Amino acid sequence: MVAGAIMVGAWMRGIGILLVAGIGMMAAPAMAQKEISLPIPQGLWTAAIDPCHSTTHLNVYDGKRWGSVYYYGDKNEQGPEAAFDDIVETRPAAHDFTEMRFGFSGGASYVNVKPFRRDGMIYQTGGPTAAGFVVKNETLYLCDYSKLSKKMQKAVKSHAPAFAAQKK
Repeated sequence: MVAGAIMVGAWMRGIGILLVAGIGMMAAPAMAQKEISLPIPQGLWTAAIDPCHSTTHLNVYDGKRWGSVYYYGDKNEQGPEAAFDDIVETRPAAHDFTEMRFGFSGGASYVNVKPFRRDGMIYQTGGPTAAGFVVKNETLYLCDYSKLSKKMQKAVKSHAPAFAAQKK
């Protein structure tokens, strides 16, 4: 069961990276970016199966953009890399989720978030695959910068420096 959950979590993080990277490539040039309201706090988010102290993949919400800071490769030895996209609007979605809309049109994929507790959310992605339209849910938790490994702290300093400067 745990191995299956790990595989699903790894697959979800991969889909999130692909969605964000694909969305970023298709996004129109941004005008002055306004603050976006999501029902989750700004911060560094990791999968429930990937504790803050050992994660090599973080989702980042900074009030205007959604993205990822991550290492990759067989042993997560390559990187760090980052992919961010401007959130142009949000809107209510089914089952108390909030959909993030990015700077493209005509896409069939979506990214939704739904908070629980102060430091948790369900991260939902959906999109077409060879097997049909697939929807995946993943539980994410906020990470305090100080709880990250030195490796991930370096990645955050490089790609999301505002979160490295925050003290709790």
